[in-house]
Amino acid sequence: MKRSFTVTELLVAIAIIVILAGILIGGIGYAGRRADEAKTIAAIQTLSAALEAFRTERGFFPASSSDQMVKFYRKGSDKELILVLNSMEYKFVDKQGKPFIELNGITATTKAKAEAFADAWETALHYQCPGTHNKAAFDLYSYGPDKTANTEDDIANWDNASQN
Repeated sequence: MKRSFTVTELLVAIAIIVILAGILIGGIGYAGRRADEAKTIAAIQTLSAALEAFRTERGFFPASSSDQMVKFYRKGSDKELILVLNSMEYKFVDKQGKPFIELNGITATTKAKAEAFADAWETALHYQCPGTHNKAAFDLYSYGPDKTANTEDDIANWDNASQN
């Protein structure tokens, strides 16, 4: 005689499948958030290194009395990269014309169309020099996934010594 599943056994099996699916979906979402954070931290570290190279070459960091979006455009040759802050332009190239940072995605050719150096959520990074947190250098930060300033999900160069 064949034995079939009872309703209770089917409900338990379905409940187990739903719980496992929930754990899997939650893990995928968490991994995606961590990847976006890592991408943004890498962008901050890359731009920080370029700003340090600028200071080494010129003797100062680009000045910005208030929080500014980091924007770049290309001028002249494809390699000549210009940083725009407070309507000031800073050539982000060394004496040989080599850019301090490679931004192949920047296609704008005028200051009016300068493109933002963005985080993982396609929001411009923000810069201030002298910084509020790094008074001897600069503050460089992202507003994070909520795109709102001064919230717990902000990612900044002063949060972690490895990002400085």
